[in-house]
Amino acid sequence: MKDKSFYSALITALLFSVLFSLIIIASSYGIFYLLNEGELLIPYQYLIILFAIYFIVFSVFVEYRGALHLYSIIGGLILSGISIFLTIAVISGIQYLVKNYLEDNPVIDLDEFTAIFGVCMAVGYVIFKILTHKRELKI
Repeated sequence: MKDKSFYSALITALLFSVLFSLIIIASSYGIFYLLNEGELLIPYQYLIILFAIYFIVFSVFVEYRGALHLYSIIGGLILSGISIFLTIAVISGIQYLVKNYLEDNPVIDLDEFTAIFGVCMAVGYVIFKILTHKRELKI
């Protein structure tokens, strides 16, 4: 039974590391796109709804980790603001990468992407361990 638990934890850590690394890469290119183009690709009304959903989810998450009610609301506000910014950055980054690769104007070659992806996977694993420190994530 212990081997099955080990493999489950290993697969979970690898999947979250890959997911976080792709989010980090896309958000980096998104910030670059937003600074150069200045164009917001998501309508404001959708951002407000998404902010409300993030706020509820993160307030419950912070309260579940042991914060008091007021601090869970403040933590929910901070985390939802960060998440809205990341959502905008990731969508802009994906738009930037698709636009440049469809025009045969690659912004990065495969060797550079592999190195960046490896570093971002390590950072993604650290983020995963920080998020699951107090209570283990059960998937």
